[in-house]
Amino acid sequence: MKHRLVIYSLVGAWFLLLNGCQSESKKLPEDQPLVQDQYRLKEDREAFAEIRKNVPEDRQKQNDERALILYMMSDLNRSPGEIREKFDSIVTKKRDVFQKNMDQRREEYVKKERKDRESFTKTAETDRKKFTDGKHSSDEKSEFFADQDTRRRDFYSNQREKRDEFEADVRDQRKNFDDYIRQKTMEFNQDHRAYTKRYETYQKENQTQH
Repeated sequence: MKHRLVIYSLVGAWFLLLNGCQSESKKLPEDQPLVQDQYRLKEDREAFAEIRKNVPEDRQKQNDERALILYMMSDLNRSPGEIREKFDSIVTKKRDVFQKNMDQRREEYVKKERKDRESFTKTAETDRKKFTDGKHSSDEKSEFFADQDTRRRDFYSNQREKRDEFEADVRDQRKNFDDYIRQKTMEFNQDHRAYTKRYETYQKENQTQH
């Protein structure tokens, strides 16, 4: 019985690994990652090094993400429902990490934006007080206040541009993350269907022997 289980497990593992190699051409180049490494769905490779020991190192690197699914589906005693629940849990945790980082990034941006605004306002007030403490002609006064108004409009215009760039970058990162999760979920669903068939076959044979 143990020998039969090992055979099923290894066949399933190599099926997933080879499937990952075949779909390699559809992935983005390594120098253009869709998401940062901390958001990727992957498992500690030491946990299944024995299964992958004959795979070239460069191929192992390309299959790091698929190795997670390979590891989860290497034991036919785990029900398809249990595996899906595990995968969903991992995705949820990655979403939480992503959202936390996005919230922190926004908080830091808003804090810097407010600090820059306060600094600009304070400088403008200091300059205005210094100017008004002295005696100046009407032309000088008009020129000074016109210059301050121009500086104020330029400052806030620049802040709006920076804010727009920030929001656009956040939207791009969120879209990339959602696209990445959608892609990995599709890959998981495909592998999960194949695993379900192997699991059902194994369970039937196991029941027959009893």
